Amino acid sequence: MSDDKQHVSKQFRVERIVDKDNTDTYYANCIMVRSTIYDFSFNFGQSFVDDGEKKIFEKFEKRIFMSPHQAKAFLHALKLQVDSYEANFGEIKLRTQKKGTQH
Repeated sequence: MSDDKQHVSKQFRVERIVDKDNTDTYYANCIMVRSTIYDFSFNFGQSFVDDGEKKIFEKFEKRIFMSPHQAKAFLHALKLQVDSYEANFGEIKLRTQKKGTQH
């Protein structure tokens, strides 16, 4: 742990509160991630098939911005959760990605 992190953790006790009455829940099955020097943006959406047009549509409705520091912390937390999930339920297999497309 860095000296700065140890210093902060000694000064403050973190209390996490999830306000279930005022927290929106949103299901996303697609994500688009972009970054600049200043921040990362995570665009969450839902994809659906239109058989008539023979197309897959992705509609992005939620966006979250994070600092590079928080994005890296999020990556670490997500990796821990995915590793735990796979240890309990087996490997998550991703579809083969064609060049120029996103999962």
